[in-house]
Amino acid sequence: MILRLFLLTISLFLQISWASSDSLSFRNDREGRSLYDTRSNNRKISALLKKINSEAVVKAYRNALTEQNERNLCSYNLNESLLNNLGLRKVSKSQFEGSIYHLRELGEIDDVVVQILLNSYNITHRTIFADNSEHHRFLIGTHSQREKLYQLIKDFPKYLARNCYDEAYRLLYSDMNKEVSLSQNGLRDLFLEARDRRVIDEEVYRLLERARLGELHLKSVTLKDYHNKIKNLRSQYPLPFEEEYSNFVTQSNAIKLTHRQQLLAQYSDLQIIIMGNLIKKLRTRLESDRIEIWVYEQDGEIEVIPLEPMERFRFSLKILRKEMSQLALNTQFKGRAPSYMDLIAASFEIGLIAGTELDELGGLEEIWNPRKTFWDKASFWVRSFSSVATIMIPPPYGFIPVLALVAIEATMGDKDHQIDDGSLF
Repeated sequence: MILRLFLLTISLFLQISWASSDSLSFRNDREGRSLYDTRSNNRKISALLKKINSEAVVKAYRNALTEQNERNLCSYNLNESLLNNLGLRKVSKSQFEGSIYHLRELGEIDDVVVQILLNSYNITHRTIFADNSEHHRFLIGTHSQREKLYQLIKDFPKYLARNCYDEAYRLLYSDMNKEVSLSQNGLRDLFLEARDRRVIDEEVYRLLERARLGELHLKSVTLKDYHNKIKNLRSQYPLPFEEEYSNFVTQSNAIKLTHRQQLLAQYSDLQIIIMGNLIKKLRTRLESDRIEIWVYEQDGEIEVIPLEPMERFRFSLKILRKEMSQLALNTQFKGRAPSYMDLIAASFEIGLIAGTELDELGGLEEIWNPRKTFWDKASFWVRSFSSVATIMIPPPYGFIPVLALVAIEATMGDKDHQIDDGSLF
């Protein structure tokens, strides 16, 4: 009996320990085929696995992750731990990239984390060319302002002691920018001058110069930021299925980011929820079998004007456009106007859209064909079903007409909307 109780206690302890270590995870739970699934990247994976086996790569990453915690989560520290844990005498850039791509291939991380870790590696390993020239330096600000800036630069190690490298530089940049407006060239000359005056040593100078060259102050999402966003989203909107992936959200856009990378880089968790709920309301309107306009007359009588199916469609999209324009005025968005694709990606991120629905949307010729007009695209969905609420197709197409209309708006912009067929909207 005592032995059984002892074994049970050990078992419970191991489960608690496992749950604690597993609480910090970046396992892929949304993305389908990776943006990084290319021939050249797969060759890097193959080359790496000739030096070290797959299990060792995963073990090295998981051990590195256990050395992190939510409060001090840092991609630069995670990279350093991963490099040390791989067990190779020297890890080349190609081998490091191969390990990251392999972890993505196995689902240990997603494309957002891949991008963060690769960016962090590239910044810390950026080559700094010697510049000992004191000529042609343009030192910004007044003498008094520059002295304050030098003091802030001198204190950069203190920023690092309390923050991750990227966060420390962003804080330094913000504090410096309060004193005087900064430019890239102005920063370069200030850092050089601070080094030459021995305000900072060569090591600190290289840290600052790498951050400047990598424009680290513009990096909108850190590993810690991403973890906090996902943690908040998943707690407020638990995913309906543990494994629900989409290839649509990993498609590359015009700025070489996936829809999901752009979403999570540019928007907070609260903004994502607000955008997703716009699609939820749109669906409710489009699936309604009755939308009416009530006109109140002076004698109290009411004229009720029912909207036809196409008019309901136009009304719903006009309301959506209005709601989107109002988002830019919302204090939460601070003037940033989201795109239709942002709304679709946000809806999927919080589980309002199924991955199968989103992928079917991506394969519809009627939407993405640039030679078709807005009316051609819209009529395929609205006229085919006579009413958007009358969906004569089986799952997983249940939400497709709604998404299709939003996607049409995204592809057409303001073009070809002027249609005069006698409808109210």
